[in-house]
Amino acid sequence: MKKWLLVAVVIIAVAFSGCGGGATPTKDVKSIFETWLEAAKALESMREDYSSVIEMCTKSAPQCTRVDIEGQLYAKGNKCLSELELTVGATKQKIRQYLFEDEVYVATMVEGEWVANKVELSIYFNSDEEQAKIESLYDRGALVVGNTLETKSILGKECDCITLTAKLDKLSLMDKEFLLFSGGFSSMPNVDPYVDAMKSYSEKLCLLPSGMVLESETILEFNADILPPDGVVSSYILSTATDYEVNPVIPDSFFDLP
Repeated sequence: MKKWLLVAVVIIAVAFSGCGGGATPTKDVKSIFETWLEAAKALESMREDYSSVIEMCTKSAPQCTRVDIEGQLYAKGNKCLSELELTVGATKQKIRQYLFEDEVYVATMVEGEWVANKVELSIYFNSDEEQAKIESLYDRGALVVGNTLETKSILGKECDCITLTAKLDKLSLMDKEFLLFSGGFSSMPNVDPYVDAMKSYSEKLCLLPSGMVLESETILEFNADILPPDGVVSSYILSTATDYEVNPVIPDSFFDLP
């Protein structure tokens, strides 16, 4: 791919539903996924507007923490810039998020100017690494494509929606860290307890043959009995594209830090 949108959304998790559609069992689900994997490699740049919801539920809190996001994503190679408005309850905040090959910066508005600070994450995979990891997990049978296929019309395009499920007994430590990253745990100071507590991982993707992802739903669940009292027992990320452009011309200077 590059799975730019998914990378951008999960970084800020402290956190796609489409229109109409129905089951279409006549298509080859694995072939759809493999075709998308190959097409995604050819994407050189993209712009996407999106809406996301992230929910994390802990053992101790009576209610899950919810973050709503409205964002614009610009991506080229291993460079991404997201302009986001985050809503948590009655609190709103605008930020910019810069993702590079091995560094992440978050910029906030200070006295009318954007000020960027480097962010240290417990786990981080750039878009190339994420693409390679998905392919590896799939090739090894650790990430399995389900038999059910659904079609949805999103932004006037007919998408094929498939579900990926992780086989925990085939996952290495790094594999599990990658799934934690995809599930919104990149900003956690210590992800070690969640590696052993991981109970299930699933991801629903609505794909275009061009290599784009227009909808994504990621669910991670954990064994609460072996987590600390404030441990997260489940993570849910739902993101949907509201507009997009494939291979726009984006100058490298667009990603310069403020």
